[in-house]
Amino acid sequence: MFMKNEKNYKNIFWIIIAAVKKLARFEMINEIFASNFKPVSLGGWCGPTRAIREVSLDPQAYPFDYIRTTFEGVCKFLEYDFKDFFPEKPWISEKIIGFDVYRGKYASFWYHDITNPKTIEAFKRRIERFTNLLKKTKKTIIFIRVVVDRDPVKEFSQMQAFDRIIRKKFPNLKYKFVFIIHGQKIRTLQIQPINDKTAVWCVDRSRKDGIMDIIDYKDGYKKIIDFVIRKNNWPPKPEIVLIDIKKDNDLWLVDGIPMVK
Repeated sequence: MFMKNEKNYKNIFWIIIAAVKKLARFEMINEIFASNFKPVSLGGWCGPTRAIREVSLDPQAYPFDYIRTTFEGVCKFLEYDFKDFFPEKPWISEKIIGFDVYRGKYASFWYHDITNPKTIEAFKRRIERFTNLLKKTKKTIIFIRVVVDRDPVKEFSQMQAFDRIIRKKFPNLKYKFVFIIHGQKIRTLQIQPINDKTAVWCVDRSRKDGIMDIIDYKDGYKKIIDFVIRKNNWPPKPEIVLIDIKKDNDLWLVDGIPMVK
């Protein structure tokens, strides 16, 4: 009898935990709509997109979802209307940790067969949807990007160029920017910002060995998104933690191979 009751208590416990998680997600979705903020991934890798979709139920696909990109590439694509978005032909895939990968100078495609014309058309629709969003939205876009460069400071230094391009191409767009950096060996927390609309976060890896996976960062990404979509958390506070940012190959190298050529 005792064992049966104990089992029932455990079942009730897990039902309560699941309900709390659903409530937390519902509150986050409400916050996104109420804040007039819209989180949008600027890539790095697939992590931001997967986290955004999980917390905001945004079904829209954009060009930087599920590909790896340098920040220099993101800036060039925006400035020149996505010219040279795809790698130079001939498109020959490389086998990297089980993926058929198409690497270019600024981007690499891990989940898409870009030799298929339907894939190219799908990306063209994503590009059009993305540019229309930036031209027409009344919301404040929260760009979320995971740093992939070995030296995060190198990506930070390109923010001035990014802002210039945005103001030129999308003069009516209101935006804020969030950089997420891996490999700092500290808990998930916000560190010194770049400016009043560009925040920087470190994210902790839950699993310390093996091939890096989005699962290792899921909780950290969700924590960051939950924080940055709240209006009262902007601008970043000046008393935020100061750290010496370390160089890291966590995302630049995959099985020893650079993510772009």
